[in-house]
Amino acid sequence: FLPLFLSNFLRKRFLRHRGPYSTSLTFSFFFLLIAFTFLLFYNFFVRFNVSFLFLLGYLLLF
Repeated sequence: FLPLFLSNFLRKRFLRHRGPYSTSLTFSFFFLLIAFTFLLFYNFFVRFNVSFLFLLGYLLLF
């Protein structure tokens, strides 16, 4: 639900600033990024819950 809402918000925001060609390009890029992040997060959250928290803490340090 949240990735869909975020992509909708980003699409509406970029529709105002740029033309239709760059908007579709940006939207497809953001959609791929959101889908990839969601899959990664789901994979880590379901299988490696503790490892994901450690990775998050490690990434926040640097």
